[in-house]
Amino acid sequence: MMNEVYADEVLDTFTHGDDRYITLIDLDAMFATSTDAIILNRTLDYTAKDYVKQRNAAIYSRSGELNFIARCDCGNPNLIGNVNIDLICPICNAKVRLDFSSDDRLEHNTWLGIPNMIPGVLHPSAYIVFAKWLSRKNAPNYIDVILDPSLDLPAELADVITGRGHIYFYENFDRLMAHFLHYYRVVVKNQTKKRNADTIEKFISNYRSVMFCTKLPVMSSVLHSITSSDGTAEGRQYADAGTQVILDAATDLAQLEATTVRTRPSMIPIILQRVYRSYISYIQEIEKNRLSKKKSLIRRHMLGTRLHFSVRTVIIPHMDRYDELYFPWSISVNMLKLHLLGRLMRNYGMSIADAMARQITALVRYDPLIDQIMKDLITECRPEIPGLPVPINRNPDFH
Repeated sequence: MMNEVYADEVLDTFTHGDDRYITLIDLDAMFATSTDAIILNRTLDYTAKDYVKQRNAAIYSRSGELNFIARCDCGNPNLIGNVNIDLICPICNAKVRLDFSSDDRLEHNTWLGIPNMIPGVLHPSAYIVFAKWLSRKNAPNYIDVILDPSLDLPAELADVITGRGHIYFYENFDRLMAHFLHYYRVVVKNQTKKRNADTIEKFISNYRSVMFCTKLPVMSSVLHSITSSDGTAEGRQYADAGTQVILDAATDLAQLEATTVRTRPSMIPIILQRVYRSYISYIQEIEKNRLSKKKSLIRRHMLGTRLHFSVRTVIIPHMDRYDELYFPWSISVNMLKLHLLGRLMRNYGMSIADAMARQITALVRYDPLIDQIMKDLITECRPEIPGLPVPINRNPDFH
């Protein structure tokens, strides 16, 4: 399951003998220690004039799906580019930075808060585990049956379940899970579910204290990329429709706390379950399509890499050195552009304009000085690397 945005922080594994099990991280504790964390349905003022701007800044990335280029908050065209990282924009006074990087930009900074009258909802990762174990053929799983009052109660649970909804499940969790463990060990004939009962029991025993939470993290903004924009909020198009789920969830949760408690209390468990299930679908959709598939974000940017100096070409064997690349002249001149400009300016006293003109001309015409600089760069590499190190990979493969 999730690896990066959610996995490193929420899902891990613990070992028991030769077996490995999912572990749960305390989401409420994670929220308490998150930098600049906000609760979307409580922190933002829905009546403020700049509400849409605040909401989009919290949820959406400023970059497109594949063009993670450093920029400031206002997108000053004079400061776009990774060479400007950490410079301060004179217009918005913001630092030029990347949206997609290895620093705290991948933290869950935006959250959904469960209404105060609800003691807790099942940890979303635990729900996914239980829902699969308690699944039924051509019918809702038993967890959904308990949480959703609108679903029909199956005959086999008529004497076991005396209430419905998240509050009931929270208050009766241990009794209900003990019943299901007994049910699958004694009554059900499915051998796989019988064996899984032991795993589920260990899972519950180890993580009972974090099985419920009152905060649900919204995925990192880099997973909600803007794919195109005409400069206005109305002209923006987004990489996926999943974020609409978060916007609807924030509205529904705010409504629950503001009005429904007073006007229609019977709707609370139904609305909350609708929000909860849509949130589960949201994280599963991102895991499967935005993170895990062959063309997913993580594979392209982290495993296959998105290098700012890269070339796509056909690599063919040459003699017996399969660990070496021989670059054509023009590709070498282009790939080593910054190094060449630096040497021409620093060692040969050229201005930036003269150095750029020399490098551009060398793309189509042999230049002995450029050739010598490139040979010097290779010679200066560490002794254990006989040349310039180059990652050779085919997306989305590992290096």
